[in-house]
Amino acid sequence: MSYQNQGGGYQYSNVPPVDQGGPPPADSPSNFQQNASSNSAGGNYQLPSYSDYAQNGSSYDFGSYGPNLGSVDWNLQRNQSKRNRMLVMIAVGFFILFVIGHPSSQPPTIVNGEEANKSMNGIAGDGHSSSTSASSHSNTSNQNPAQEISVEIEDAPTIEKDEVVFEKQADNPYKPTTPQDQQLIDKENAEIQQLEARLKISYLLSYPMSGTSFTMLLMSKTTNMTLATNYAQSAYATDEGKHVPVYKPDDVDANDEHVTIEGSPFWFTTYKSTTRPTKNVLTLSHCGGHCMYPCLPNEYVQTTMAFEEQCRTVIDHTIVDGKDEYVITVTPKKDVNNAIHLIRDPFSNVVSRFHAFLHESTEETLPNNKNGFKQWCQAMDNNEEVTAIEYMSSFFTMEMKEVMKKIPCHSEFYKYVAWHNHVAEMAWNEDYNVLPIFYEDYANTDEQRQMAINMAAFLEAPVVGGDETMPDFLKVRLYRDEYFTAEEIANIETFVRVVALKTTMQLLERYFKADSTGEGSDGLDNEA
Repeated sequence: MSYQNQGGGYQYSNVPPVDQGGPPPADSPSNFQQNASSNSAGGNYQLPSYSDYAQNGSSYDFGSYGPNLGSVDWNLQRNQSKRNRMLVMIAVGFFILFVIGHPSSQPPTIVNGEEANKSMNGIAGDGHSSSTSASSHSNTSNQNPAQEISVEIEDAPTIEKDEVVFEKQADNPYKPTTPQDQQLIDKENAEIQQLEARLKISYLLSYPMSGTSFTMLLMSKTTNMTLATNYAQSAYATDEGKHVPVYKPDDVDANDEHVTIEGSPFWFTTYKSTTRPTKNVLTLSHCGGHCMYPCLPNEYVQTTMAFEEQCRTVIDHTIVDGKDEYVITVTPKKDVNNAIHLIRDPFSNVVSRFHAFLHESTEETLPNNKNGFKQWCQAMDNNEEVTAIEYMSSFFTMEMKEVMKKIPCHSEFYKYVAWHNHVAEMAWNEDYNVLPIFYEDYANTDEQRQMAINMAAFLEAPVVGGDETMPDFLKVRLYRDEYFTAEEIANIETFVRVVALKTTMQLLERYFKADSTGEGSDGLDNEA
């Protein structure tokens, strides 16, 4: 449709004049009667106008609601219809509000299971016969049938005498009323009190040869308390050679203290201390993963779960007919409270394990010095069976395997770092409160005293005496610069950082600082 301006207004070229306010021309297709023959004969054809369509023509009448209705009348009818619908909706809303706000004056009566039972047994709720009750209900129903509804429950359960009935009390919302249940509660309360009063285990977690003996002696003299150990071979023994367990069965004679119980550590005395603790007993445990060379990786590479159980493993040792016999049990987790984590410089710890190897071996002829240590490390690093297992194992990363080639006694340093990793993981998994203690701090008398006080507070044990009770500590042995070259020290540090967890590295960081060097010393040391 085109348009053009013709003297003051736009005139549409293909809209007939009749639609623009003028009469139709004679030859207009709007005049159907005049041009019927022309149109049928194929005369000129033009588009029909708006009024040519039947629904828009003025000669057609569809009634007051038809589509031909004028715009004003149509709007009036539409608005009236909307008003009618609104009035109906408002009326329905008021009716609903009226019903909600004006319920029946008397709520329906529901006959419960007990009343139903009485009704079935011929007894009404008031104690009279069911016929009387029924007649009264019938009269009530005749007066106002909408005010009471009787619901009959078939086979309603009845409460037996032996069942527990809970009555609401002011101090105890639900209190059992049967004697049998009260006995059960008394038994549970007694078990809870016994568990709370039961002595708890506080482990001294110590990698072998990191200062265990001195730490046990220090705590024994500081608190005057008897300590414990997981290993019967080093535990206190009576004149008859029997070990005394920390825990005993409840059904044994109280005077027979030598009866053992599975999973119970043994009493361990280092300083004439006979007073037994009442809350926490410091118990020595080396856990696992620290086998002495020669041993294969499958003996020291382990999961944290296996390591945690080995921390709770108790080894009883007896001699029967001249032969050693061992009984291995595990302390329940519920008896463990917390742990003290003893840490020693890794360089000195590995060298001290070499000393222990020489002490325990009956066939070894290595010299007890730096040269002997180097030979020990070379034998360890060149063991083809060990290196083959390490190379094929998925427990060692490629980065670890590459650095292992550059450090002496590589498996010993792996055991050291992995052991401390497991302690950190175990403490996290079991939510243990752990107190770290550093062996080198014993060298200072003031620090030694403060460490003893801190450990006693951690164990909730008293501090007995003053400085005179402190044991004499021989010089701390530092073997790093004496036994290792600068290149070896740097490579060992790299290896430790590769293997150690972030938490473990925070504890070991002090051993890789510039001021952590020290000279070796001749003579004895407290390294066991």
